[in-house]
Formats: sequence, structure tokens, C-alpha cells
Amino acid sequence: MHGGMHGRMHMMGDDDMAMGMRGRGMFGGLRNLVLNLLDEKPLRGSELIDEIGQRTMGWWKPSPGSIYPLLAKLESDGYTKKNQEGKYELTDLGKNEVSVRKNVMRSFSPFARPSSVDDMISEMESYVDYFTDLGKEMEKYSARLEKLREKLEKITSSR
Repeated sequence: MHGGMHGRMHMMGDDDMAMGMRGRGMFGGLRNLVLNLLDEKPLRGSELIDEIGQRTMGWWKPSPGSIYPLLAKLESDGYTKKNQEGKYELTDLGKNEVSVRKNVMRSFSPFARPSSVDDMISEMESYVDYFTDLGKEMEKYSARLEKLREKLEKITSSR
């Protein structure tokens, strides 16, 4: 590691070393992605790689050299354990970590889900603001948006 990369790696913490620069920059850390995925269900390292690839529509697929050192670190730190099927699952410590991160960083995590109808409505409002900013780019979606408007109108008028 020479030049600028050495400086950036030096500033990263030990947990960040296992995930590499790519995972840290694009999604807030491979560590967070892995913890969120394992919160959904136990997975093998290869399944984690495939799942991240699918969820990013093939845009990013972490390497085994990123996933397996991270899994080893998460296991040694007590956040995960391997079950009898060889899949990684969260320990109570890992589940607590995910819960805290979801509550504190809800809007920053690609896999965090809204926890209430109020959260969902707030998220929808943000998307509407985004669509407004896109202006004419949204014209090709007008038929779909009209159907959505009709569905929302039925919900609000039924009360």
C-alpha cells in the first residue's frame, strides 16, 4: 500500500480493515450489510456474497477475501456464531447491535425497514420530493404513478 491508499487504510479502524474500501464507501460498510442480512436469516459466507450481489442488482459482489475475514472477526468479537449447518447466525450481542443501528441509523442503511406506518409515510414523502426534483424524467412513469394515486385515493376516501 503506497501513497494515498496507505493513508486512508491507516485511518480506518480494525473492523474496517476486513471489509476493504469498496464496501465502506458504497453502503456504509460491509460489516453493517452482513449484520443486517444475518438478522434476516442464517447464511453461509458464499450465500452472503450472492445475496449482496442480488440486492445490488449485480452492481457489487464482495470477494471472499472481504467476506470471510469479516465473518471471522464478527465471530471472534461475539456478534455471530456458526450453527450446525455451517451457517453464520447472530448472537444476542449481534442482534442488539443490529437493533441499535437500525434505530439510530434507519435512513442510512440499505436494508433497514420502516418500523411503523408513520415511518413508511415519511419515506413515501421523501420519494415524492425526489420524483418532483426529477421533473420531466418522471413522464415515462405517469401511467404507473396514476395507478398509485388511485390506490392512495381509495385508502384515504374509505375513512
